[in-house]
Amino acid sequence: MTHRIPDTNGWIEIKDNPLSKVGVFEYDGSSIGGEAEPGTVYGVLRAEAELSDPETVASARLLPWTNDHPDTLLGAQEDGRIPAEEKGVEGVTGEDTYYRDGVLYGNIKVFSQSLADDISSGKTELSMGYACQWVREDGTWEGKPYQWRQATIRFNHLSLVDRGRMGPDVAVLDSQPKGAKTMSDENENPDTGTKDAPDPNELLQSAIGAAKQLIEALQGIQSSLVGGGESPLASEEGAGPEESEVAAAEEVIAAASEDDPDPTAEEEAEDKDDPVSEEEKPSQGAQDAKDLPGDDLLRRTMRHLAVRDRLAEALKPHIGVFDHRDMTIDEVARYGAGKLRIKAGKGQELPALQGYLAAKRPPRPVSTAMDGRDKPSALTQYLNGEQQ
Repeated sequence: MTHRIPDTNGWIEIKDNPLSKVGVFEYDGSSIGGEAEPGTVYGVLRAEAELSDPETVASARLLPWTNDHPDTLLGAQEDGRIPAEEKGVEGVTGEDTYYRDGVLYGNIKVFSQSLADDISSGKTELSMGYACQWVREDGTWEGKPYQWRQATIRFNHLSLVDRGRMGPDVAVLDSQPKGAKTMSDENENPDTGTKDAPDPNELLQSAIGAAKQLIEALQGIQSSLVGGGESPLASEEGAGPEESEVAAAEEVIAAASEDDPDPTAEEEAEDKDDPVSEEEKPSQGAQDAKDLPGDDLLRRTMRHLAVRDRLAEALKPHIGVFDHRDMTIDEVARYGAGKLRIKAGKGQELPALQGYLAAKRPPRPVSTAMDGRDKPSALTQYLNGEQQ
């Protein structure tokens, strides 16, 4: 599964991408200034307390993404900085920035084709431009000595670089490491130099094995999705009580987006009238995979997660981005209702959200347009005395 997701314009967004990390990094004294000697390499600590600071994390949002660093920070020319358009903005960091386990993450989006081409060609390492205070301090961090420490880090821009200070740990996700083998390399026939096609039966058996492992893991989960007691997802009887929660969430999503979660009568009739040809029928191997023990558990679990993600996305325009990865559908609804200050009894958050989002649904655009002011017609100019 790729991290690089194209939007409706074909621009690529990468979510949860590393932007910076904690550690001791080497800097030339000319970058530090003050009493640091140019030409001397110093160890500089970027501490967890600094990188995880909420203001530091917030400063990484909505920044210009450039191809290579500018000569100085971007900004107003009167402040001694380079205007962003002079360097050229090729992408942007998003608003989903957060700190976790020593790493600053964020979503990033590519706008320019040249930047996308460079990434595809293997230029993937990232480097943040920023302002900070340099604190003279001797110490060690995880056995690495340092002589300076960064404080009050405020990010200014993100750059794609050939070689970043933090190496491949901070790079555009989905790049293949240099020298790594591809699937076709592993299938190369040493006798002929040609590449054999993978055996479909082996691929199917491998997929079935992976599915069985996932099912076993899911069956061991106790109420991680619905909270408390024995997980109804492990039940072999019926759909489980979470199905009503999923259906209610789909109604909320439909209220927000005008999606119809259920097929219309005409669509159902068309499906019944459309016979499946022999060629379209699933193969025996596909049928075997479908009938795996616990397959219903897997499909219901995946549906629950998908609907939970869609519900969070529907709430995003109203309450902003929030981390819902460890939440259930009910918890997402409860969080959304709380942020919107909707008073609802326990278990009634989804119906309350449905009414709210239906009332707040924005009108659908009917055509594309630009927000520039139209040039007045010749008649208008004449009536205004602008033309003879």
